[in-house]
Amino acid sequence: MKYQTRIKRNWYVYEQLNNVAKVTYDENSPVEYSARLYAYNYEDTLQKEVNKDLSKENVANWKITTKNISTDMPVLNPEITDKLTPGSTNAIYDPTSFIVTDLVTGEKISTDQYSLTITGNTFKIVFSDFRAENNIQVKYDTISEFPGAVKNLSRIDSSSYDALNVYYRQATAEVSLNFTTGSGTGIVKTGNLPVLKV
Repeated sequence: MKYQTRIKRNWYVYEQLNNVAKVTYDENSPVEYSARLYAYNYEDTLQKEVNKDLSKENVANWKITTKNISTDMPVLNPEITDKLTPGSTNAIYDPTSFIVTDLVTGEKISTDQYSLTITGNTFKIVFSDFRAENNIQVKYDTISEFPGAVKNLSRIDSSSYDALNVYYRQATAEVSLNFTTGSGTGIVKTGNLPVLKV
């Protein structure tokens, strides 16, 4: 006899499974056969990509996209944090470029559902009273004053992820922009922007 068992899918699973079978031979007392194993699984939560802007040579277009969110694995009040490493480029976030969308409907998520805070080389998007059942995408731009490499590290947090290690809740991307210093467009100086709604 062969059969399968399946544990409920979750963001992180590590548990011992025990199985006991009782077999009766003729009229003898039942004989027990047991087996055990550990089930281990994790789900990726985030991916990130970057492209050079098609019209502005000192601008990079970034995307942060959540993964595996569904009605079966919802995420409550996610927080997305991004750390910019500008190197020698003096790159900054463009605060006017942020767009947050529901990937299933393709619609922008209401700004009543989240806040965006930009502080130096870090931004944070915090959802409130929000249950994500579809994946979320955040689009934004960075603007470089000088040519060179720009790197971003993004991370997502939520109580829904339980014991899932931060390693599986972050993603990085990097781009190198080549242009003549002083020829770029769209340079902005923002300072800190607390709780900026977009």
